[in-house]
Amino acid sequence: MILQSRTWVQCVRSDTAPNYRCFRSARSSLARLTRSGYATFASVTSFACANSCHCKRRNTLVVRRNSQRKWTMKKIFRNVITLSLFLAFANCAANVITLSNSKSVISPRTGKFKILYDTDDIKAEFLAKVVLYKLKKMGFKEENREPDFIVYVAYTVRPSVKENYSHHSTNTGPLIKYLKIVFGDKKKKLLWEGESFEESSCPNIIITSPELVTEIFQFYPQDFSNKETIHSRSNVETTEIRNAFPEENWACD
Repeated sequence: MILQSRTWVQCVRSDTAPNYRCFRSARSSLARLTRSGYATFASVTSFACANSCHCKRRNTLVVRRNSQRKWTMKKIFRNVITLSLFLAFANCAANVITLSNSKSVISPRTGKFKILYDTDDIKAEFLAKVVLYKLKKMGFKEENREPDFIVYVAYTVRPSVKENYSHHSTNTGPLIKYLKIVFGDKKKKLLWEGESFEESSCPNIIITSPELVTEIFQFYPQDFSNKETIHSRSNVETTEIRNAFPEENWACD
């Protein structure tokens, strides 16, 4: 009896954080033993000690599982935040900022057009194709023999210059891509004109031609001045134009 009671005392002392739910379960089990007439001090102490030690091991497993689950959730959350920041910075790096102006006299809403450009310039030819694609999407039709109006396409790429205090122009490095589109009647009278600018280090205007063309016709036929727009690479209109010309790699070279 003395050895059994010592065992019980040692078991109780080893469990420094008792689980009362386990004690209630043990109490109900002991009540069943008592009603059946088999409850002795030895059976009570050994059962209670075994049940207490089992609950302690169970609690340890639960704590470990909870800590592992918390660590996994923290890791997932950290990875999601990192990916979000990466995508945000990547998206900002791919943005194209344009500035545009337009002037309307008698802007045609429908009709047939003929497009003119410098046929000796490969980039001018490609820009004309992009303008042609856009005009057809707007409902106009191409007609080279008897057009209702003429579309003129021209562009320039020049260094970005700033005037310093001594009134001398200095080259600052970036390049300005300039696109101009003019609608004129058969007598070369102005019907509508629009222009857009984009500044970056890439000298190839073809790369940002979807943004430049989209910006010009953004509010057609309304007039606007110094309209600045930020175009992301996920823009629906510019993406559609790029997909229409799969032969172009759209890389700065």
